Amino acid sequence: EIFLDEDWPQHANIPACRRAQDVPARKTHGSLAPGQLGLWGPWEVGMLYQTVRSHIWYFALSDCPDEFARRMSGSRNFSYTIDYEIRWRQFDESELSLEMRYMPVATVLVLVILTAMACWFVAKSQSMRHSTGELHPVVRSLLFAMGLQWASQALHLIHLWAYERNGRGLPIADGFAEVLFMLSQVGAASLLIAIAQGYSLLRSSLSEVELLVPVVAVVSVLHVALVACGKLQTEDFKY
Repeated sequence: EIFLDEDWPQHANIPACRRAQDVPARKTHGSLAPGQLGLWGPWEVGMLYQTVRSHIWYFALSDCPDEFARRMSGSRNFSYTIDYEIRWRQFDESELSLEMRYMPVATVLVLVILTAMACWFVAKSQSMRHSTGELHPVVRSLLFAMGLQWASQALHLIHLWAYERNGRGLPIADGFAEVLFMLSQVGAASLLIAIAQGYSLLRSSLSEVELLVPVVAVVSVLHVALVACGKLQTEDFKY
């Protein structure tokens, strides 16, 4: 049975087999077929629709006619654990939650703006290269960081499009997107630190900035490890 948040407190003093009639339940499914021998049972498909306000919905499962217990030998005075999986879809069949439904559009907009800015930056860099003969390492570093961020946004968009269709997305694309975005931020921050230490003013090479290159390498490796561990420990169904 499915109960609305304003109806749920009334169920406490009502027997489980009378909840659906006396509370009452907003939706009721006659029976669920559990899987046997550790296997999943068949999917139960239903629709719940409301437009008044945001609600908390309560789902209750009861074994009123002892259907589960009849299939087990021995005494029926015991409890059992049921594993379940729920898949939600919006009214338009989208797998994205309501607050995330515009994320693909927003990500496309960000990617378009980033592409336009990257094209402008590349054009200016080529013009500077023609006039000076080569690009300064700062400019090359910024181009590299911008490329990492563009690739991160593109992979994140692919993940969102896949998630909108199948409810799972592409975890590999999402993981690489997080890693690339983190590396672009580390690169930009490291460049600012190098400039603050006198690079491009007092020193002509990054190797002259004390301990910068090894520290940046260690920080990058640690960040990649942290992002990878975070992705492995969290679930993919977050949208």
